[in-house]
Amino acid sequence: CPLCDLNFCTNCLRTYHYRTTCTEVRQLEDAWRTWTVSGRAHYWRHDKEMRRKAQELGDAERKRVEAVRKAEYEDEQWKAANCRHCPHCDRLVNKLEGCNAMRCGFDTDTKGNVQSGCRTAFDWNKAKPYTPVEAGANVTITAIPQNEKKRHPSWKCDECNKDIVGLRFSCVNCETYSICERCDADERIAHTPGHFSEIVER
Repeated sequence: CPLCDLNFCTNCLRTYHYRTTCTEVRQLEDAWRTWTVSGRAHYWRHDKEMRRKAQELGDAERKRVEAVRKAEYEDEQWKAANCRHCPHCDRLVNKLEGCNAMRCGFDTDTKGNVQSGCRTAFDWNKAKPYTPVEAGANVTITAIPQNEKKRHPSWKCDECNKDIVGLRFSCVNCETYSICERCDADERIAHTPGHFSEIVER
C-alpha cells in the first residue's frame, strides 16, 4: 500500500503470502495455529525441557486462537451466503441490491463504490458461489530420535545460524525466513506479529 507500506495480497486481502495460493494459505495458517496450541508440545513430549517450553507457549496461544477461529468461521459462512466469484478474474463480489447485471469493482448503475476488480460485466446468477474454506487438518508430527532427523540441505536457521535438522519452519509472509525446530520453541524469539510458518518435515 503506498500510504501505509502494508504488503497484502490484492486477491484475498490477507497479509502477502509467498509460495502458496490464497486457498492454501488459509489451511496453512490454521494448521500453524493447531501446532502452536498443541502440536508443538506433542512433538516434544519425550524431551522434558522442550515440552515445558512448548506447553507454556501453547497455553498463551489457546484463547487467542479460539477467538480467531470463531471469527473466521463466521466470516466464511457470511461470504458463502453473500458472495460469488467474478467469472473473469475470480475476485469475490458481494451484491448489495438491484438486478443481476454486475460489474467487478464498482456498482453497475451508479459507477460508485469503486473497489479493486477487473471492471468486467457478468451475470450474478451465472457466477460461481463462494465455497467456505475448511480449517486445516490437525498437525500431528511424530517425534524422531535426534540421530535420525534429516538435514535440510542448504538451509541455515535465520536465528541461531546453525544447519536446520529436523523440522524447518518457513514463514509464509516473508520472502526468506526459516528457523529450526529448537528456535521455534524458544519464547525469546519474537518474529513479526501476525506472520506464521509452513512446517516442512523434509
